[in-house]
Amino acid sequence: MSPATVVLITGANRGIGFGVARSLAKQHPNYIVITGSRKQTEGEKAASLLHAKGFTSVTSVEIDVTSDASITTARDYIKEQYQRLDVLINNAGIAVEVKD
Repeated sequence: MSPATVVLITGANRGIGFGVARSLAKQHPNYIVITGSRKQTEGEKAASLLHAKGFTSVTSVEIDVTSDASITTARDYIKEQYQRLDVLINNAGIAVEVKD
């Protein structure tokens, strides 16, 4: 039996990212779907909503894509828990103010 595919979706606590997480969990119940969000509590809430629908292979990780330290911490967590990351869906958006 091959190991489960590990998928991280950034910005997955709501909107399109949450929809992608739900679709992956539904269509691929053998995947490990990690909902990434800036606030751990929001990611856990999203994972809990999916667990309540029977998608038990969903988990969460705190990741702020604007912070190198946060990205490193999330990477280290995923490496420790799953030994690899197979798919990254970079859904998180950032707003940058441009000054003339």
